[in-house]
Amino acid sequence: MSQHICHTTHQGRPVTVMLGWDRPLQEFFLTVELVGASAEGAKSEEDLIIYSTMYDHSGKWAYLDYLKEKLASLEIDVPKTMFTEVQTDQRIGGGNRVAIHTETGFTG
Repeated sequence: MSQHICHTTHQGRPVTVMLGWDRPLQEFFLTVELVGASAEGAKSEEDLIIYSTMYDHSGKWAYLDYLKEKLASLEIDVPKTMFTEVQTDQRIGGGNRVAIHTETGFTG
């Protein structure tokens, strides 16, 4: 699976956003997780998760536009390259790729 990662904030707290393409399952995934001081005191891994397709039973996350809308509803901004690159992964059947995205570009 590909992993496109961005470090940003949600409601003033640091989070990591991971968007990717799961080649074997042929589907997108998205996880937004608290990190750093925001994560201290969490009792379980679920306490760290702000959003995960793993817990979204709507099935709508199969569509990249839904994931864009989900991030917008959470007021989380990520670089546009995350979406273009994960679409490329889907188109070419890419996997095993890790890329870090910032406002100035991406590596990986």
